[in-house]
Order: sequence, then C-alpha cells, then structure tokens
Amino acid sequence: MTANAWPVAGSESAPPIPQEARSIIARFDSMICAIRKCRDVDEALRMQSQAASLAVYARQSRDDEGERMMREIRLRAMRRTGELLAAMRESGERRGPGGHPLAAKAETSAPTLGDLGIDARDASDWQRLARFPENKFERRLAELRAAGKRPSVRHVLPAKAPASSPSAESLREQARKFRVAIASLASLDADPTRMQRQCPECDHTRIARDLQRAIDFLAAVRGAWVVS
Repeated sequence: MTANAWPVAGSESAPPIPQEARSIIARFDSMICAIRKCRDVDEALRMQSQAASLAVYARQSRDDEGERMMREIRLRAMRRTGELLAAMRESGERRGPGGHPLAAKAETSAPTLGDLGIDARDASDWQRLARFPENKFERRLAELRAAGKRPSVRHVLPAKAPASSPSAESLREQARKFRVAIASLASLDADPTRMQRQCPECDHTRIARDLQRAIDFLAAVRGAWVVS
C-alpha cells in the first residue's frame, strides 16, 4: 500500500490525516523489520502505541486496508514486546510481582511489570503471542489477511480453556459497577485535551492501552444492550 491509498486531507470522505501517518503506513515492510530488530521494551511499547494511533487514523479515513495493516503491525509489536519481557525475566533484568525474599540483589533491584508501566494481563497476552510458533503466527496473519479480517490477539492465539461461568449474583454486581462507571464518565464535561495537559504525571501510554480496552468493551456493550 502506498500513501496515495489515503484520502486527500480535507476531503469530505475523511478528516485530515497527518502527513506523518501517510508516510509511515507507506513503509509497512520497514516497520516489520524495525520491530524484529527492536531490543528495548520501551521502544516496542512506542511501536504498539504508534500503530494503534495509525489504525485510528485509517478508520477515520475509511481506509479498511490501512487499518488492517496497522492492526497487524501492532500485533507484531505486541509479540516482540512479549519476547523482550520473557528475555528480561530469564536474564534477571525483570522480576515477578513483589520478587522473592531470598532473591539475589541483582534481581531485587530489577523492575517489575508495574515499574515498567505494563498491565499484567497485557504482559500475559504478549508473552503468549511470543510463545506462539513464528510459522503458525505468520500463517494465521496470512489467513486473516486473505479473509480481509482485522487481526487481533483473540484472532491469533488459541482460545483459553473456558472458565467457570460467573454466578447470577456476580453478574448483577458487575452490571451495577458498570452502571456507576458509565454514569460517572457521562457526567464529565472537561475538555479532554486540557485534562491531558494538566496531568503530566499520568502514564499516558498505559492510559492509551486501557482506553483501547474500554473502547472495545463499550462497542460490545452497545451491540448487546443498545437498540438501534
């Protein structure tokens, strides 16, 4: 895909797309090579974040192929992050939650996932991707590409063993918490841009990941609860 595949900035079919986004998406193969060569977790996380932003630009411009490509890039960056996290754990450059009281000084001084600003659930998915054989990973991406589907973690990884179904009481409690959370969110009237500027100490990378998870969840809620 080339930059010409993007709608012209300012056209009626899509909002303006930054020139940077156009040029980066045009370098799909180069991005794959950069991910493979990445040796730093922070850089891999930045690659994930960048790919997620470009996928949003593509969706806004109604470029389905561009969105699919950037979702694939994000998955590859997730897998590379998982490989790096596993290597850090193996070499003692990263420790588990809380560490161990008898651990060597070198390990106890190493960062945890929390220190790295990484959610444990995300780290688990990324390391599952890293353990997934590369030939199967590439084959699965090719299948999704041929089918024109948007790749995601759940499309690539084998399904986990089904967990026991939550009780009706547990579901009611979760629904109650959801109602409170959605009402609180709906009551906010501050400008998001100003909020972001007034919170420099916030972990914006982690917020972006949590936001994407929330968006996916709300999309599922809309499909299940909202009558069109």
